[in-house]
Amino acid sequence: NAWGYAPASLMRVDSLGSITTIAVLAGNPFDVKVENTGALPSGDFLVTLPLFGQLIRVDGAGGVTTLATGLASPIGVDTFPNGDYAVALSSTDEIVRIPRAGGTPTTWVPSSQLGNIKDLVADGEGGFFVTEAGGALGARLMRVDAGGNVTQVLGNAAFGFFQGAAHSPHLNVPLAPGTALN
Repeated sequence: NAWGYAPASLMRVDSLGSITTIAVLAGNPFDVKVENTGALPSGDFLVTLPLFGQLIRVDGAGGVTTLATGLASPIGVDTFPNGDYAVALSSTDEIVRIPRAGGTPTTWVPSSQLGNIKDLVADGEGGFFVTEAGGALGARLMRVDAGGNVTQVLGNAAFGFFQGAAHSPHLNVPLAPGTALN
């Protein structure tokens, strides 16, 4: 099964190509992640809505739960090992932490350490890989460890150089034994 979305719609595409609309959403959904909740074959959906500054959860029946509002253009979301949410904010270039049940976000990684964030993905060790594309700090792939410490994995610090390169970096070799990106 593949999951995807068209503007304002969250859809399920099964292995035979059948498309089912799960929910119609306002606010131009930007990032969709499957959350392993035990529901559906693989879980509920976490959706960022940058135009409305929201993080929402959509269940398999199309029910929507608002987890956080007032976010500065949320564009990336993934989960911490305890189930809390890490959300990348493009307007402030910071990562906030939102409790699993929803609520008030707290700054986890301040904007002084990142620039022009495009997405984030959990690293399996309590941290995240964060992609940046262009901007004052360059096009980079950064790693934020479980303690919130930021290190550069690859990229450059030249403004405007390969501005899209960090959005979908292609690595041919593992970063470390047992570590991989896809």
